[in-house]
Amino acid sequence: MMTREILLFSALIALPVISPAHADGSVETQLQASAVPAPVLSAVKSKYPQAKMQRFTKEIEEGKILYEVLIQAGPRKIEVSVSPEGKIHSEEETIAVAALPQPVQTGFSASRFGKATVRGAERIITDEREDEPTFEIKVTQGRKKYEVVFDRT
Repeated sequence: MMTREILLFSALIALPVISPAHADGSVETQLQASAVPAPVLSAVKSKYPQAKMQRFTKEIEEGKILYEVLIQAGPRKIEVSVSPEGKIHSEEETIAVAALPQPVQTGFSASRFGKATVRGAERIITDEREDEPTFEIKVTQGRKKYEVVFDRT
């Protein structure tokens, strides 16, 4: 079975932090829209009024509940994580690797994962701070899967 590890990097200086996925005992459950609290659906609809909601999950992590709503907003696919009260925690948008900012591409190429097989990339907004995105690059190196995260600088 392949392991999944998470690594955090500054765009130019790599500072790895490794932890296995779901090491904290978090649990994710698929839901129907009718099982999602109204404030969650309202928050997503308010932020993305034209988007189509495609998938709903409930995640319990470190004793906290978050609902994840996968949306399609035109050509964009975004996973929005929302508290039961309707506060948007994070937005993870799938992007093309070529769309990564140049400092992120440079930092990734210079990292120990620069020659790994890239499986995808995401732009991540936390707590609706649009001006402070991070970028996640999903890679496979040997038999292991990693998520390499960079800030935008």
